[in-house]
Amino acid sequence: HNYQFFQNNLSGKIASKINSIRDSYVAIIDNFQFAIIWQTLGIFITLALLFSVHFALAFGVGLWLIIFMPIMFFTKKRGLIYSEKSTLEKQKITGLINDGISNIASVLFFGARKFEQNLLKNANGDFIKSEKRRLKFIFLNHFVIGFIYSGLSIGVLFLLINLKTKNLISTGDFVMVMGLMFYLLETSWSLLNQLDDLMKNIGNLRESFSIFRQNNQIFDRPNAQELSIKNPTIEF
Repeated sequence: HNYQFFQNNLSGKIASKINSIRDSYVAIIDNFQFAIIWQTLGIFITLALLFSVHFALAFGVGLWLIIFMPIMFFTKKRGLIYSEKSTLEKQKITGLINDGISNIASVLFFGARKFEQNLLKNANGDFIKSEKRRLKFIFLNHFVIGFIYSGLSIGVLFLLINLKTKNLISTGDFVMVMGLMFYLLETSWSLLNQLDDLMKNIGNLRESFSIFRQNNQIFDRPNAQELSIKNPTIEF
């Protein structure tokens, strides 16, 4: 890479990107291995138990999940933009801190502490803004999901009361379905939270790999002659 690349990418920022690649990769594997796979399996088992109690109710809940979960997935996928921006600003802060520490002698000698502090203050402000946007997106997303879950719970409760008054289900079936619904909603909510973490880690990984997508910039004069130094000297 040319000189401009290292001017725009501090050593601490480069090191932070490399560390983020490692940490994000491990976190993504953990998301799938210890959470997403088991929670998805739990949802399928719960649906199977619901089918054994009441076919129409289970079919309706399953259809709702088939429509709802992909919509939520693509909605949360939009959070990648906020995650990448937040990661970029965080890595910028790491680079400034590392650069400031490595240049602490020159900073003290030449009195540029104010300049270094302003750089860090501006970078910290940018990070706070980007992180607020990311968290605001997650908050609004969770608010909508909570509203939908509340409506579904109330609808299922009224449906069960109606079925019970018509003696179409027993008291045991009523209690079992409500228990399964609470478990289903809790598991799907946890799965959506895991998707938030997954998108955050994917955003970190994508932003960290962005440094490898920067092309080398070569600025040469047309038909430039080869540089040769006959008598090298260093003057002070």
